Amino acid sequence: MAIQFARVQRVSRSTGGNACCKGAYNSRTKIKDEKTNIVYNFISRTHNIYHKFLLPEFVKKKKKNISELMNTIERTERKCN
Repeated sequence: MAIQFARVQRVSRSTGGNACCKGAYNSRTKIKDEKTNIVYNFISRTHNIYHKFLLPEFVKKKKKNISELMNTIERTERKCN
C-alpha cells in the first residue's frame, strides 16, 4: 500500500526563514544564496527519500534548476523582513 504525504509551509523572513535554505534542505542539495553569498549545504542529510517540485509547462527550463528557482524567489520578494 502506497502512502502519500504533502506539506506546504510558508517561509517568513520575520522568523529567520530563507527560501534558499528551505529549498536546499528539502531537496538535500547545496544552494548558494546570491543575495547574501551564504552557501546552504544539506547533501549529507539522508532522511529525504523522494523530493520533487512541480512547475507548470510554460516555465523556462532555466527555472527547473532548484538553485536558480530559489534565488529568483528571494530576488522577487519585496519586503526585507
